[in-house]
Amino acid sequence: MSKEYKYNVKIADYLAKIIRLAFEVNCKTDYSVFVRFSGHVDNFEVEIGEGKNKREWEIKIGRANIYLVSLDEPKEVEKTLEKIIAGLEKILSKKERRINLLD
Repeated sequence: MSKEYKYNVKIADYLAKIIRLAFEVNCKTDYSVFVRFSGHVDNFEVEIGEGKNKREWEIKIGRANIYLVSLDEPKEVEKTLEKIIAGLEKILSKKERRINLLD
């Protein structure tokens, strides 16, 4: 039996912005960015590795993990996604090296 919830345009826009910023960080910095959406469990995850080679990208300098199933509380999900966006923007502005994406 599948669960159903309303499609939330604002949350979808946040997810799209995070993916765009992740791609930008990956292209414009020495970091490796990993974005995963696991729809079967409503999980969205962003990880930032220290560099581009395997030894470096295994060292995570930033990580965020959110379950979108809390769409019953979309404002809380939105706040968390806003924090991830702010963290990625800080990296792009070169103001942060190690970052907690959920601060």
